[in-house]
Amino acid sequence: MAKQNKKAEILEAAERIFSRKGSAAKIGDIGVEAGVTDSVIYHYFKNKNDLMFSVLSERLKWELKRVDEHLKGIIDPASKLSKLIWLQLRYHDRHPDYAALQLFECRSNRKFREHEAHRLTMEWAGYFNAPLAEGVSTGQFDPDLDIQVARDAVLGMLDMENIFCLAAGETENNLSDQEAIMDLILALLRAPKKAVQQSCTKSEAIIRAAEKEISQKGFINAKITHIAARAGVSEGTIYEYFENKDALLFSVMENSIDKHIDVFDEAFSIKEPIRKLRRFIKLHFMLYCQRPEFLNIFLTDGLFNRNFYKSQAYKRFRVYLEGLDRIMVQGKMAGVIRAQVSNRLFKNLFLGAFCHMTLRWQFAEPEKRFNMIGEIDSAVDLIVRSVSV
Repeated sequence: MAKQNKKAEILEAAERIFSRKGSAAKIGDIGVEAGVTDSVIYHYFKNKNDLMFSVLSERLKWELKRVDEHLKGIIDPASKLSKLIWLQLRYHDRHPDYAALQLFECRSNRKFREHEAHRLTMEWAGYFNAPLAEGVSTGQFDPDLDIQVARDAVLGMLDMENIFCLAAGETENNLSDQEAIMDLILALLRAPKKAVQQSCTKSEAIIRAAEKEISQKGFINAKITHIAARAGVSEGTIYEYFENKDALLFSVMENSIDKHIDVFDEAFSIKEPIRKLRRFIKLHFMLYCQRPEFLNIFLTDGLFNRNFYKSQAYKRFRVYLEGLDRIMVQGKMAGVIRAQVSNRLFKNLFLGAFCHMTLRWQFAEPEKRFNMIGEIDSAVDLIVRSVSV
């Protein structure tokens, strides 16, 4: 029992010292705090990294034993998800030294991935998969939901909430934002609203039908009678709009080229807030992912570094994020973004999803393949959906 108490005292001392000094902490500092010699610490732990990561392991083991009990009797998947989020927010509020150690010292440390603490962290993250999958299977959430990306968004948002509380002082505690966080997350997870189908003119219907027919059978083999049937019009109606099959072919091409011109014009002058928001998020992913060296620095020595939030670089980053604020304000005024959404929490969601996804990509095994462009598109859809009316 005495040995166990001594080990626990060392872990508690390490948590306090690491949270204050980070990786600059020395074993001797921890020994003084715990009232033991360095040799006693090395009796229990291999090195400083092992000690630091073991602080997380011990706390995670304790909490993981209790998760099932916390979730017992909760059937609704959204309620299960809300409970898990509540547990994490409350735990980080009660144990800020642990939260600081996890976020600023362990999360971006490559050695962390080799330690038991990482496996336990992933075990905790795995609890979020079940309610997400249940929500999809029961129709409560989007049937096409990318569960991996959705989990990254949820857990990433919780990380950013905690980081901006601890390092930037944006809030006094995390739990006070629980309701607003759930508002964003549930909006993100629910199936998208079906777009109102706009009726098209007969000529538009004919062009669409011709595009399908020609693409499938080739111009030579495409039949006007088949195009008419696809468009739901008579063959004679087609000739009221198009002189012959050649004219129809070039109208198909002209129609698509005109749309491409509109897309490129919009790329340089977007006025609609939701489109601006989508463009901002996607461009952010692309800019950082195209510079992997800088991305690594930005994550490891930036967002997951407490000192970053005292730097001039952070002030400039806030200026950069003001672009999101302007889009949000414009969208609320236009009635296309929900008025009750917190801009601050939305930025946490955006940055959190970005961080969790890019860290997962960076630390993935070389042989593991994933569709980055597809995941980015999914993330953009989910993040924008969280605020859309």
